[in-house]
Amino acid sequence: MLEVGSHDLCNPHLPIDFIIEELVDLCNLFFRCRVKHVIICDVLGFVKLPYDVYNERVDIFNDLLFCTFIHNESVTVWKHKGFRQDINKYIRRNGIHPHDRGFFFDYIEATGVPSSMP
Repeated sequence: MLEVGSHDLCNPHLPIDFIIEELVDLCNLFFRCRVKHVIICDVLGFVKLPYDVYNERVDIFNDLLFCTFIHNESVTVWKHKGFRQDINKYIRRNGIHPHDRGFFFDYIEATGVPSSMP
């Protein structure tokens, strides 16, 4: 399960398509190492300032991420509905970082998969 960090998107000079290409390369590396499935979490926007430019980049990134992997059965782009409905439940009070459990456990809770992982 991959969680793209906010530092990857904070730099307005780093092209979003470059970040996506790097994720494609990383997934291909995983597949060569016999990983059967990769889950990539979409990125959350900030709920506290400063967030204008960053949140625009997040929306573009998430759309491009989904479009890039939509036909790849070995990659799932995960969009937790709670992130859109009650985002404060999933992030720290700073409005930026996910809670200590990370999104991995939210994915397990929401889907029941992969229940055998710690």
